[in-house]
Amino acid sequence: MARSTSTSGGRAPAKGQARPKASAPAPKRYVDEPEKPPFAVRAWMALAHGVGGMFRVFGPETLERDQRRDGFPFLLVLLAAVGAVVEWFFIGTDVAATISAYSFGGLIGRVAFVFPVLLLLLAGWLFRHPSSVHDNGRIGIGFALFVIAMAGFCHVAGGRPAPSAGLPTLSLAGGLAGWLSGEPLALVVRDVGAYIALSLLTILSILILTKTPPNRIGRRLGDLYAWMFGAERVEKDATTAVLPADADDEATAEKSMPWWRRNKSGREEDVDGQLGSDDLTSLLTPGTPQGGFESAVVTP
Repeated sequence: MARSTSTSGGRAPAKGQARPKASAPAPKRYVDEPEKPPFAVRAWMALAHGVGGMFRVFGPETLERDQRRDGFPFLLVLLAAVGAVVEWFFIGTDVAATISAYSFGGLIGRVAFVFPVLLLLLAGWLFRHPSSVHDNGRIGIGFALFVIAMAGFCHVAGGRPAPSAGLPTLSLAGGLAGWLSGEPLALVVRDVGAYIALSLLTILSILILTKTPPNRIGRRLGDLYAWMFGAERVEKDATTAVLPADADDEATAEKSMPWWRRNKSGREEDVDGQLGSDDLTSLLTPGTPQGGFESAVVTP
């Protein structure tokens, strides 16, 4: 009797042996579905939008949601908070002095004490005037010139230390920025001349920040007063504002003309197109031979 044989492939799997599970299908992704940024980025932007909304709450909301650029201003707010803790709350301690000397104190010297306030003002401007709708190049230039000028004042007033003395010594005066701006001026025109030049640089930075030409300083001060106290600006007379320049010249020329050169109308020559008596007679003469009618009604 022949024994039937079976291949190993026909055997049923043992009970203890588990079958391989099928892999889960990959999640479908649509073409128009936007890619979400990482969680850290979303958390950062959520905090930035919240702080930016606090700065924008005191004025009319004119920005669309996609026009906001709150990430960098929020970073400035955090730097201002850290600087305030180091420069104000831990002032006089060795740890705070070391941190300041090798950070903002080494760069801008004693200006680091008021730098948190300046950073908050800059952040507030950027929250309300993002780069998507406003050209902030002028603000950046004016802000940098103002900080450098203040650091130059601190350098000259702080004894003009050299960089070879180290960052802790420079931080007690004007820092590296103050040495770069104040030391060349002090070498050329002495300390008094350096103060004058740095004062002019400070005024220039304020004019750049406020977008004020030198010939309109008085008007901008009046606008500032009207904005702060709600006063109304006195406008010029409308009759004088709409007159062209040539009209004033003609009136002045007529007044300066001698009496013997004037005619009955007060001018040297009659106005072009003025009709005389003969012209009126020729126009009102009835019944011209060609092209005219004897009566108003034509009988067919």
